[in-house]
Amino acid sequence: LGVPIVHPLSVRRYKHKHIYIHSQSHHQYSQQRQKLQRYRQQHLSSSPSDDSSSSSSLSNNYNDENDRNVLYQFSVEREDATSGGTDSATTTTITNAARKKQIQQKEKFARLPVWPAWNGALLFLLSKVLPNSVVANLEHQFGGRVCPNFFPTGPGTGTGTGTSPFIMLVHHVHSFTKYDPLRAFQNKFILPEGFPSHPHRGFITFTYVLRGGMVHRDSIGCKQFYGNERRHNGHVGQWLVTGAGLLHEEMWDVNHDDSNTNSAGGGSGGDGLCSEQELFQLWINVPSASKMNRPCVYLVSNGNDDEKIVGQEEGGIRSEHGKNDSDSDTIQTGYAVAPTVKTNNGKVITRVLVGGYKNGDDSSNSNGEQYYYSSNVPLESPMSILHVTMEPYMSWSMVDIPPSFKTAIIYMRRGSVAINAAGGDNSDEYSSISGVSDGSDSKNGNEIPAHYTAYLTPQGNELSLMSGIEGGDFMLLMGEPINEPVQARGSMVMNSIDGIDQAYNDYAMGYMGRPWDNNLSDDEW
Repeated sequence: LGVPIVHPLSVRRYKHKHIYIHSQSHHQYSQQRQKLQRYRQQHLSSSPSDDSSSSSSLSNNYNDENDRNVLYQFSVEREDATSGGTDSATTTTITNAARKKQIQQKEKFARLPVWPAWNGALLFLLSKVLPNSVVANLEHQFGGRVCPNFFPTGPGTGTGTGTSPFIMLVHHVHSFTKYDPLRAFQNKFILPEGFPSHPHRGFITFTYVLRGGMVHRDSIGCKQFYGNERRHNGHVGQWLVTGAGLLHEEMWDVNHDDSNTNSAGGGSGGDGLCSEQELFQLWINVPSASKMNRPCVYLVSNGNDDEKIVGQEEGGIRSEHGKNDSDSDTIQTGYAVAPTVKTNNGKVITRVLVGGYKNGDDSSNSNGEQYYYSSNVPLESPMSILHVTMEPYMSWSMVDIPPSFKTAIIYMRRGSVAINAAGGDNSDEYSSISGVSDGSDSKNGNEIPAHYTAYLTPQGNELSLMSGIEGGDFMLLMGEPINEPVQARGSMVMNSIDGIDQAYNDYAMGYMGRPWDNNLSDDEW
């Protein structure tokens, strides 16, 4: 008879299923509730024969970006209330309007002064009087700060599992000047230039270098060089699966005669005086079944067409296998490739570091289908990690995001982006969509300014961004949450407090190897 049949349990199930914009006011919320009520009155009581007109009216009258959460709520109710899928046209229209991910929350983490600390201290003082965008550019040019993004790992960020599987993202921006009179004193008495040997168990560290490089040594006998300079042969990152446990050392690969030669990091060219260093390190949780696996480490290359995977004779990787008290006396090593995707006539560059990416822009095959690009980094759980750079007022999009990717995080390295924008070299359009004047430091609207972290909504299978007046440079983390308890303390990540205690006991007993001085030569090490 065309009368919707609604099961009472279904109504209760979706009673509280609403998607809210983090910065919306109570007045906006009331307006959305009124619109949702109108949807119910106009369409939940309509007959299936009216679906075509219903779809049209919804598309024409409710196309405001801020109403997508209400549209999504209505689509859930509509789909659940109808019988036999007779309302597919209306449901499809509403779902298309609500399919894009939104900003759920934004925050800015503290930036700490180090390497050199005096640069970072000056930048801290300048941040009190200068706009955020100006200080961000000064930091990029002179270095001296580190920003640990400690992600919330528990419920409360929209997914019920926090930001799983991502635990922490650290942004390092440093500089080492050849004739700095305080540098030798700091290195010897305060803080060495890098991270001396320390233990890990139960997670993955992914280190991605944009300028400079790192030297890796571990307790099982593997030494690696990687970074974004000529001497690193295209190996821009390291994927370290700590497994059952090991010690590793990561020291800055400072070379004043071969620095800043790779434009991917925004370097100015080597001058023989200052070594610029910039990298991201990401901590990633793994399922409990994988936490005690054998450690393994991969070098991640940049995927350039002219790149060659090099071996020990060309300085790419050198592995030595030593004895320790762990279950295995070797570490598995290998190479992985991160493809680079250029769109909008090369004005937008996407590096697929981990997982996959399907773009919605101007790169497609002869059938009009978007290409799918993927890295071959071995994964313990589904995820994608992308680095995207955009020239001013350019658009970027990602389509067919897996529905299981409930976690989505954007960290803005430089510039700014507005979410769900179409692009088109238009500052007025950017301002209207972002909700702020281009270049401002507003925390509101749909803009993500430099050095801000944005958590996106779990719903949505598309993401569209538009860069601002200074372009955009950001890291995108997406993944399927690991629905297990997680405990992190110090340098260990396990599923329980007992697991953490056991990890530190094993470290104290020497089962992960023994610490060493970072000043030891390779032979002594």
